[in-house]
Amino acid sequence: MQSKKLWEEQNYYKWSDESFFTDRIKKLVFELINHLNTKIAKNVLDVGSGTGDLIYRLAKKYTNNSYFGCDISESVIKQNIISKPEITWSVKDLNNATDFKSDFFDIIIAGEIIEHLYNSDLFILEMSRILKPSGLLFITTPNLASWLDRVTLLFGLQPFCTEVSNISRKFGRENFYKLLRSNADSPSVGHIRCFTRSALLSFLRYYKFTVVKEIPCYHHEFLLNKFITKILPSLAQQLFVIARKKHDNF
Repeated sequence: MQSKKLWEEQNYYKWSDESFFTDRIKKLVFELINHLNTKIAKNVLDVGSGTGDLIYRLAKKYTNNSYFGCDISESVIKQNIISKPEITWSVKDLNNATDFKSDFFDIIIAGEIIEHLYNSDLFILEMSRILKPSGLLFITTPNLASWLDRVTLLFGLQPFCTEVSNISRKFGRENFYKLLRSNADSPSVGHIRCFTRSALLSFLRYYKFTVVKEIPCYHHEFLLNKFITKILPSLAQQLFVIARKKHDNF
């Protein structure tokens, strides 16, 4: 339960208004709207939802769907139940099997969660089990093979999407943080699993998902980063994949 304690201490569950203006969230919301803004009612789950602001905004606007959210933090879920009663909330440790019904959800949102899990295999099996046949998984995660991580590694620095400590992210890249004018004392975010684009696609296909769409995203808001994300998507900082569960899934 180390990751749960870490996230609660660092307040990682909290969303801010700025969160909705990041490149990843804007693209995620755009793609979700394309699937939620229909007359056909859908069951939508946000795993690792934190305070649930993303799915709450979607639920308020596209009201014909049923929305669910889960997180490992009991205190956060208790608060969500009070403040966002339109959504069905539950406490779930995604390193373990869940008690969600099989073949129940049309859409699952897994935003920046798989990199925090020890048991990524069980997680993706669970996502497959609870998705309906042809259901969609919206998954995002940092890209270990991003151009920025390649540069850091070239100079012997620690890649940005990896960590060596639960205390701070700065170890092995203090000077690079200064160059980017970022906070060198930023706390650890608990990354355990790291994916390249090829690894994520291979992983999803192994568990019988069909890749529907790839959307490269950037994190740092400087011009070169945006340019590389656009022209060389495999080198983007963040991976965003929409994957469909096959009918003959496990």
